[in-house]
Amino acid sequence: MRGTSNTRRASCLGRRRHCIASWAVALALWLVLAFWSASPACADLIGINFYKTGAGQQMLDPSEEAGVEPQVHWNNVYWNGKSQLHNDSGLVTAVSVATTTSKDRDATWVPVGPSSSGDFRLMRQYIHSEGSGMTVIVSGLEPPFTTDHYDVIVYFDGENASADWVTQYTIGVDGTTIATVYGRDAKDTVQWDGTFVQSFGTSAADATAGNYVQFTGLTTSSFTLTATPVTGDGPINAIQIISAPEPASLALVVLGVVAALANRPRQSRFRR
Repeated sequence: MRGTSNTRRASCLGRRRHCIASWAVALALWLVLAFWSASPACADLIGINFYKTGAGQQMLDPSEEAGVEPQVHWNNVYWNGKSQLHNDSGLVTAVSVATTTSKDRDATWVPVGPSSSGDFRLMRQYIHSEGSGMTVIVSGLEPPFTTDHYDVIVYFDGENASADWVTQYTIGVDGTTIATVYGRDAKDTVQWDGTFVQSFGTSAADATAGNYVQFTGLTTSSFTLTATPVTGDGPINAIQIISAPEPASLALVVLGVVAALANRPRQSRFRR
């Protein structure tokens, strides 16, 4: 009878262990999904705010939050570029930015004042090509940006109260174009209301109205952004670089730990 009792106890322990393992796997999957949904907020970011020189400069204070993916510590950059940019934590990085234009402008109808948000200041001023293409070269990106991949948001809002502006934005690496998006800056007869709208378009004709375009899935330490105007000046108000960590690596770690815990040998509390 003792052997039978021990067998039942072992079977009970086996079912209990299986139950614990099932709950642990469910918990792990929940953690992965939570990480997936929260990953943008945990991402590293580098923000580049282009501003106009001279009177009326609109630079962001380090504590001001702005952008589609809200961040602080924006880098205020004049058209001639800047090195050792800060990330959103205020830490100095090896990232540099340079441009091939000397043109800048102020979108005067965007209201900016002491009570205005950082978004308005971000979109108030811009660099542009004025009839010909310009490039913005970003280099020196390091992990976490290059560990998995990163996205690039390009903000645009020009001084075009009477006509639409359409611009071809491309991302290139080592002289090869890897992605192209057309953005349409609809003519503005009223002040910008502070809403960010993504623009889509595979050609100038089908470009939707908006004030930013987004490139995804980059992995290189540098890239070249080109703005070629189809109509208008081809503005770039700001650039935001967002690391996009893959949840798969975390999933493997979590599931591995769970499996190890679930299958860890346990000393029976029952003695012969």
